[in-house]
Amino acid sequence: TKRQSGGDISSPLSFFSAEDEHFVLKLLSLSVQVLRCPAGRNYLSQADIVGVFDTCLHVAIAAGASKRSLLRSAAADALSHCVIVVFGTSGRRKMTTTTGKY
Repeated sequence: TKRQSGGDISSPLSFFSAEDEHFVLKLLSLSVQVLRCPAGRNYLSQADIVGVFDTCLHVAIAAGASKRSLLRSAAADALSHCVIVVFGTSGRRKMTTTTGKY
């Protein structure tokens, strides 16, 4: 996107410090762990699960745009782990159509 003055807007991640980046890495890891644990899979709604996917994808794209390769790689890995966890358990979990819960 462009500012009205015509200049490029930097990625929001370009303003993160190393400590902020470390915090985002921990949050990505936590997101995957929540999906992996039975309680997380049983109590998260479909919208919550999509939110985790969306967040991982957003961080990966923003980190790539701001040249933060470690953060981009971690977010992409978290996204792939989410896909494996959610779709790898499809035979064990059945979603009820009335509640939208697994």
